[in-house]
Amino acid sequence: MAAVVTVKDVSVCFNDTLINLTRHFNEVIVVFNTYRADTPKNRTRQRRRKEKDPVQYQVRDETSIQHITLSRFLSHDQTKASLIEYLTEKTLDYNKDSLKVIITSAASHKRSNRDVHPFPDNNHEEADVLMICLGVSATAKLHG
Repeated sequence: MAAVVTVKDVSVCFNDTLINLTRHFNEVIVVFNTYRADTPKNRTRQRRRKEKDPVQYQVRDETSIQHITLSRFLSHDQTKASLIEYLTEKTLDYNKDSLKVIITSAASHKRSNRDVHPFPDNNHEEADVLMICLGVSATAKLHG
C-alpha cells in the first residue's frame, strides 16, 4: 500500500478498501455518521482532546496530512464534515462507470453512481438509525 500523504491518498485508500471489502456484492450502501455539536457524544469527544483546541483543515486533494496525526486532523467538526462530503463525492466519482451500484448517505443526503429506485426520505442524522432504515428498504426491494 502506498503512503498516505494527501487527502486524495485517503480517498484512494478508502475507495480501494471499500471495493475490496464489497467485491462480492452488486449494491453497496455507504453510510457516514453526522457529528452534531449538541450531543453527549460530542461533549465526550471534547473532553478527550485534553484541552487542545481543534484545528480546522481544508479538505482538498492536495491537502498534505503526512505530518498530522489522523486524530488531530479530525479534531474539528467542520473538518470531519468536509471529509465526509469529500469522500462521498470521491467514492461516487471513482465508481461512476462501475457495474456495481454505490449509494452514499451522509447528513441525510443520499446519492448514487447510477439511477436507482429512490430510498425513502428520512431525517435521521445518526448512522446507526440510518443503516437500519436503509437495510429495511433494501430488504423490501429484494422481496418486493
